[in-house]
Amino acid sequence: MGKINSKAKGKANELKAVNILKENGIEARRSQQFCGRNPDASDILTPEFPSLYWEIKGVESLSVQTTMERAREDCASKDPVLIWFKNRKKPLAIIEFDHLIRLLKDNKRLNELING
Repeated sequence: MGKINSKAKGKANELKAVNILKENGIEARRSQQFCGRNPDASDILTPEFPSLYWEIKGVESLSVQTTMERAREDCASKDPVLIWFKNRKKPLAIIEFDHLIRLLKDNKRLNELING
């Protein structure tokens, strides 16, 4: 079996995430990848949602807590969003619970504005 090129695999998963977002009407693109930590350099960028820090993983086994802790360290004041692609499974989006609560409250307020 050939050696897996982790950079190519990472790029493919990032593009997969970008395409899914675009298919759902969300502007997205891969960020420029540099060595070292840069709080503005999440794996993908979504200009409509600048407060999100996207971490894209395409592995069969993942330590979610460790990955989220690392994303939290890397993201400065942004909200980390972990997208996990696993073979033959639906992708998972993992966010911190307090971030989910904020999203639900925002959605509730928006519905109240729309529906009176």
